[in-house]
Amino acid sequence: MRAKLPLLALSGLALALAAGCTATRQETKEAAGEPYYHDPFVRIGAYCEDRLLDLVDIVGIKILAGGGVKAGIGIGPYRSPASVGWYNYSKYGFEGRAAGIWQESGGELIFPLEHEITAREGNRGLFENVDEYYDIVAASENVSSYREYPLNRYRNYGDIQVTAFPFFVGVEANISPVQIGDFILGWLTIDIVQDDHASRLNEEEVEDERGLADLD
Repeated sequence: MRAKLPLLALSGLALALAAGCTATRQETKEAAGEPYYHDPFVRIGAYCEDRLLDLVDIVGIKILAGGGVKAGIGIGPYRSPASVGWYNYSKYGFEGRAAGIWQESGGELIFPLEHEITAREGNRGLFENVDEYYDIVAASENVSSYREYPLNRYRNYGDIQVTAFPFFVGVEANISPVQIGDFILGWLTIDIVQDDHASRLNEEEVEDERGLADLD
């Protein structure tokens, strides 16, 4: 447990610094009346920040506290196969750039019997993480009530999650081979997960255009 605390602290600091730097740069540019992200210095800063966040995206560690029991290995976006348990716990920590507190409950016997996850408190990434889970569930059930992301940013095929929750306190760890690839290719400005600044900015511009079209 002691060995994991520095990793938690380092990842939390990286997320906080990245979010703070982004907000500061954007507010400064907007206050000056200049379009954000068109300044070459902003682009260089965003590139460095994206590489740091891509590194954070590779792993996740969460402390679990609540009731029940769960043990097993989850693979893929559902993180469910080969797990057994019945549980209702809070999860404190980070999973990639999603950081904060999740509430998760359900029952699993190799495959999920029931499952519910909510975002209690955290950064934007945490709420996107939970929304993406329900997008995946909705897509598998052919339900169009949730917006589909262009690509999975938080839950990818090949992801591995290990959970050990014996009754009241436990731990959950994640690693994502897809995010490892995204981190390596990111140095060449290849963004396979579409989570870098430029990709998100383009997505926001498309959404704004759709919103204006709907008003018309």
